[in-house]
Amino acid sequence: MSTPPDPQSPFGPQRAGEPPQPREPLDFGDLTPDPGSADQALELFESLLLIAASAPLEGDLSSHPLTVAQAAKAMIGLRPDAPSSAMVGVAMEVCRDIQWSAPDIAALSGKPEQLGLTVSVHDFEAALAAGDAPAAQAQLARLLMVSDSRQYLFDILLDQAARDPRRAPALLPFVHSCQRAYDFSGTLNFADFILPAIAAVAADQQVAPPATAEPVTVWDVLDRLHTGPPELLLLAAHTAQIMADEHIKGPALAGRLGRTLAALAAELPTAPFDKRRVTPASAPAIATATATTKWSSSDLLAAARAGEAERCGAIGRQLAETGERVWLLELLEAAGEITPPLLLWGDAVRMLLRVAPESERGVVGEVAGAQLAGTLSDHEK
Repeated sequence: MSTPPDPQSPFGPQRAGEPPQPREPLDFGDLTPDPGSADQALELFESLLLIAASAPLEGDLSSHPLTVAQAAKAMIGLRPDAPSSAMVGVAMEVCRDIQWSAPDIAALSGKPEQLGLTVSVHDFEAALAAGDAPAAQAQLARLLMVSDSRQYLFDILLDQAARDPRRAPALLPFVHSCQRAYDFSGTLNFADFILPAIAAVAADQQVAPPATAEPVTVWDVLDRLHTGPPELLLLAAHTAQIMADEHIKGPALAGRLGRTLAALAAELPTAPFDKRRVTPASAPAIATATATTKWSSSDLLAAARAGEAERCGAIGRQLAETGERVWLLELLEAAGEITPPLLLWGDAVRMLLRVAPESERGVVGEVAGAQLAGTLSDHEK
């Protein structure tokens, strides 16, 4: 006869308590719009990201509330000792009308009888490629029964999101934002972010062959992005960040993303940027003024509002070559109305400058300045 456990003992399953539960967001009305510390800002964004993940997958995914809230959180990191109330404000605004709902965790809970004799990643990929989100969830549940490599599962989604050059500029930033939000929130909230990523990748699948061009790096095509749409700059930034981070499918992702970038940038003209100089090769008069003037983010904002693309490029080059990035946050704060396109521009430039080789910083700044002039002029027309 066994001895019953000591009721005072702290050990044993009876005393382990309830297993930890996924975090739920605070009610929107209880969120503090003006965090006084970095810790308060992080706590606020824990709730905002969870709320944003419940937003419907409608319209342009590159400006989905989750993508915008994740960008705002990242921008706050440029000055963590004094959290930006402007970044908090734009994140709260995009989340204001979202009704949070708990994710269907049961969709990722497989049953032993579903396991079968073999479990293949290919079945998960095939369901995604077929646009069958329920089947993809079922295959993911089977994978989770034999492996807990959740970052690898996100890598599969990133690879799928990059396959079709027509969808990648909006889809890849959204899926990457889901992954970054998951990394921030922790493993217990895996379902909150993997499920919308699956739904986005599986939605509106079209029979289109993946890009087959020779893969390039972001830095290979950087001097073509000045005339491209803002979505291409955003795609390039997320690509650069993914390639710089540690990913289980890193080499495969680099190849996939490189081919998609090559396909999208193939028809764009190359700008006459001179990487050896600190001033643009295309505007001698502006170059002379830039060489003798120390510009600020307010100068860049004023030039962008005036539609002076060449001056914006020159100022952006000088700011970027300092190696600092906080000027991006200062520019957004000074802009007054921070639209999603403006915030995503700032986050794209932040990511590019974070990982750019020193020799590429000037070109990043020049491209960013030219893109800013277009972004602000389009909004203010």
